[in-house]
Amino acid sequence: MQSGEGNLGLEPRQTATCSLCLVQFAKYTCPRCNVQYCSLGCYKSEKHAQCSEDFYRECFMTELQSQKISTAEKSKMMEILRRAGEEGMEEEEGGEGECATLEERLAGVDLDAESPEAVWNKLSRSEQEQFRAAMASGHLSSLIPLHTPWWRVVKPVVVIDKTGEADVVSVPDILPNLPPLGTLVKDGKASPLVRYSVLNVLYAYAFTVRLYNGEHRDLPVDAAQTVLRVSSCLSDNASYSMAGEAITHAVTTVQQSKELARSGEVAVSVLEDVSLILCSPRPLSRCSAPHALSDLQRLLSSAADELHSVKESKKDIKLLKMGSKKVYFLTVWALENVVELQCLARLVDIEHEASRKTWKAARTHCRKSTNSKLVTEIL
Repeated sequence: MQSGEGNLGLEPRQTATCSLCLVQFAKYTCPRCNVQYCSLGCYKSEKHAQCSEDFYRECFMTELQSQKISTAEKSKMMEILRRAGEEGMEEEEGGEGECATLEERLAGVDLDAESPEAVWNKLSRSEQEQFRAAMASGHLSSLIPLHTPWWRVVKPVVVIDKTGEADVVSVPDILPNLPPLGTLVKDGKASPLVRYSVLNVLYAYAFTVRLYNGEHRDLPVDAAQTVLRVSSCLSDNASYSMAGEAITHAVTTVQQSKELARSGEVAVSVLEDVSLILCSPRPLSRCSAPHALSDLQRLLSSAADELHSVKESKKDIKLLKMGSKKVYFLTVWALENVVELQCLARLVDIEHEASRKTWKAARTHCRKSTNSKLVTEIL
């Protein structure tokens, strides 16, 4: 891989064993207590519960204080809290001193006006414990409807969640008035390596859509920064000589990043999304890469405009504009090379299967090695 100057934020692999599960290799270090761990599951485990729960609660409170919340989002949050409370009612001991139900206590709450602490204090002690436990175990996230990405639907779909909010899943429009590719490159010919840049960028896009549960357009700056972090093609002007190199670099970036904090299995599974974007299954057999890249170009442009409006770092704005310009070029290229991209889908499938097997084999090897070491020490 060839790369320009810049820091991708990649960190060297750790060879120490996870301090929490004592099975897998430690990949991350908790910034709060400095314990080394291997995955999000261990980070949320009982051994690390106190530190992680405090961290999640601080994030929850900070988010409430820093964001304006729409009516739909208020309803969704109330629904999550109500459902979490209902699921714990059987375990909670009632009594004459028990106050009103959770729904009654939250009925008049205005999340825009109330402080986070005030909202938190409206929960009973057992409800607070249930909320902490649900967040630490990951159960709380299961109460939030999982978004279906647009590349997995045949036609526009309207999904109504339990709060009554409509989520329309449709294919993004291709950028209008795109020029011929020959007008954007010297001698009218693009490098044969462009196709691999498309793979790297599409992975970053698909991962970001998944990470933000389909709400990436609502948080353009954060989502755009995630895309740049995952794609070295956009953030560092990197180029790749083969498909495996472009894909592996993006997957490894996700696996080794503390901020992204996703397991190896999740990072590998996004490759299936990339394959579907390149060539959806029959009866459509369409290439959706121009649609995905168009959506990404609008995201990067929107993020740059938002930062410019609040007079943020010129360096960050420049990086977003450069990324937007490059994605614009890739969109034009993809539109004129649909058949070639559809052929690349097979290579992505091969990489997906190989990466999945490698990840499983590595996990099994780590467990066996650790177990053998423990047996030897016991004997």
